[in-house]
Amino acid sequence: MSNYTLKTNHVNSKILLNDVSSFVDEIILNFNIIWNSDSQRDAILEVIDERLQDMVDEQRIEQWNVICDGRNNKQRDIQNKITHLDISYRQRNCYNVTELRYTIKQ
Repeated sequence: MSNYTLKTNHVNSKILLNDVSSFVDEIILNFNIIWNSDSQRDAILEVIDERLQDMVDEQRIEQWNVICDGRNNKQRDIQNKITHLDISYRQRNCYNVTELRYTIKQ
């Protein structure tokens, strides 16, 4: 079981934020993921990417990015079983980019 914290920036739509965060929250809380495993982490990131692509197809967002690798996870964090998952998206007709920064501790 993983514990996590979520920090957000530039939230334009709380409804959209709730849709994205509830999807990711369910993955973190209900799936037994070894976040230090590259293959398991990549599989989960692919699922998140697919959901965000669905939101593009629904014309709810225009762009997104999901980062959970060496760019935002230092070796010290990995040793301490802490994983950083950063999600950013831009909703349609909006200049701001909403950021979700998860810190997951196993």
